[in-house]
Amino acid sequence: MPRKSLRPIVFVALVALASTAQAQSGSAPIWQGAYLGIGAGSHWGKFTQANLDGDANGFAISGYGGYNWQIGNFVFGAEGDINRNTGRFEQRATFVSRRFGFGSTTTEELSAAFVASLRGRVGFTIGSTLIYGTGGVAFAKIEERASISALRLLLPPLTTSATERKEIDTGYVFGGGVEHKFTQTLSGRVEAVRYNFNDLFATTGFDYKTTTVRAGLTYHFN
Repeated sequence: MPRKSLRPIVFVALVALASTAQAQSGSAPIWQGAYLGIGAGSHWGKFTQANLDGDANGFAISGYGGYNWQIGNFVFGAEGDINRNTGRFEQRATFVSRRFGFGSTTTEELSAAFVASLRGRVGFTIGSTLIYGTGGVAFAKIEERASISALRLLLPPLTTSATERKEIDTGYVFGGGVEHKFTQTLSGRVEAVRYNFNDLFATTGFDYKTTTVRAGLTYHFN
């Protein structure tokens, strides 16, 4: 076949290939832009100190939002989240003297009801799926309540004294996840993140750590 007669065939093939590439790029998800989402899952928390090793596990409900930039298959951005955690650690000790007919009960409660973070995210796309890592600074509202009740055997407590303290602690967070776009504006994600807070209430060695695994639904403004 003459070389000139091949030119129309080659031209048609190139046009078809370009059209296919354009159609594929047009249907591919675009991750760049702002987004908001809600999530829910479970968290496994632990308070540790010299003579304390207590679990505070429960459910976590979260809200999050951020902004992505995309260059080819690489996506990077910033995200903030706030979580409402259930579950608290409670430790109770009772001393009773039957000889003198009185005693006491000491109760200590610890919780981190709210945990938040500001994080960076870096990932890459495979088709409609984004795989990413994340890390940054974390914040937690730590609450501690201690009470002592003086007891009389077979009678109501004599007195009860309680002390309570609260503070916002700063720590760090890291983790990763997988996010999949169902449409241009809607995606779902599953992620696991670890929050770490050290020296609570300015006490060396008094720490709180929690791992949260959650699923989320995200709306993209792109």
